[in-house]
Amino acid sequence: MRGSLRIGQVLGINARNIDYVRRYNDRKHYPIADDKLLTKEVFSSAGVPHTRLMLACRHFHELEKLPEHLKAIDELVMKPARGMAGGGVLLLRKRADNAFVTPAGREYTDGALVDHATRILYGVYSIDNTTDALVVEELIHPHPFFGDLCPRGVADIRVIVFDGEAVMAMSRLPTELSDGKANLALGAVGLGIELADGQIVHAATKRGPLTHHPDTGKALVGQTVPYWKEVIRIAEKAQQCTPLRFLGADLVIDERRGPLVIEINVRPGLEIQNVNQKGLRPMLENHLNRRRISKGADREDR
Repeated sequence: MRGSLRIGQVLGINARNIDYVRRYNDRKHYPIADDKLLTKEVFSSAGVPHTRLMLACRHFHELEKLPEHLKAIDELVMKPARGMAGGGVLLLRKRADNAFVTPAGREYTDGALVDHATRILYGVYSIDNTTDALVVEELIHPHPFFGDLCPRGVADIRVIVFDGEAVMAMSRLPTELSDGKANLALGAVGLGIELADGQIVHAATKRGPLTHHPDTGKALVGQTVPYWKEVIRIAEKAQQCTPLRFLGADLVIDERRGPLVIEINVRPGLEIQNVNQKGLRPMLENHLNRRRISKGADREDR
């Protein structure tokens, strides 16, 4: 295991909010990250590879035709535009009898899908419990690297980007306990990843460290994530195309399209430090110091 988590190096919630979120992100720009439909518009304009939008509904009367629209779709992700922590997200595939089912095998009839979409529009899963919008996007087919490690659900990659530079990264692997969702709080596996080469150097769940996936028994530590340089490049571009200077970029690696951004988060969680066994504070401070040195050198050159 590499790294050692030291208390003095840990970035706490208050320091994150005051020293980075508020200082480097103007509140008027928060909707770019908080509203997934707006995020997709920004990414489309900037040429950032991202998950494709298949359908969006902002008004209740639009839900009457939702079953009709879904008839032509065999697999999808249904989620709130302004959701948080994976709330309200459904991964769905159509069975031979045309019923949609989740990775855990739960069946959703047309009526159940409309009911779920209705809750989304009411804001049940939204950041501030205000009215929301329904997002239906493509279901990712995981790259064989992740498909082999965890065949249940879709693994993602979180990259913390500060002022144009990636400073820390992890991956989240779904488990049976997390119901196929890449959510650490629900029981997904977190993988600490070396920024330089994409090697997995630490693995843990909320129950503690581990070396193998709890469902598949596959070895985790020592593996190298594919497309790593491209993952970092895309994550940094996702930040650079917005006025938000500090954020978390969430990506997936699709077997057909490669790395894609799912969303960005203006208030990235801090569990990434436990997963990597490293504190964020020195990483962020080192970035600021390099910028100061670089600016000083530029002034001298002039």
